[in-house]
Amino acid sequence: RRCQSTSSPMKRLRATLAVAIVLVVGRADDAASRYFALLDLDQGGDVDEREFGKFVSHMLTLAGMTDVDLDETRRRVHGKTLRDLVTHSFLLADRDHDGRLTFDEAVEAQTDIQMMMGTFVAHNLPSSEF
Repeated sequence: RRCQSTSSPMKRLRATLAVAIVLVVGRADDAASRYFALLDLDQGGDVDEREFGKFVSHMLTLAGMTDVDLDETRRRVHGKTLRDLVTHSFLLADRDHDGRLTFDEAVEAQTDIQMMMGTFVAHNLPSSEF
């Protein structure tokens, strides 16, 4: 049975992909700049873990997880909370371990960040939505 509601997983996936397409249309350096601008919420030139967490929350909302909270503990992936996943992803991306992501660090980690968010969504969508 196909879900016809506006919040169906397929429609949410299409909306998320539309955002991704906007990010990658044009030259690669333009796409990277647009991606970094989404992360760097205060436009300070680097990204701290708070900004990173807000970016993840916004992207999960676009994916249809409107009730997501970084500090909740009920939804997990392999025993890890969303906060755990955000912190782990941030620490992996922060290659020089200064507590801030530079443009290069953020762009290099983009695929890993997207995989982390996709895994969280996939593990936490109710099976009735498929």
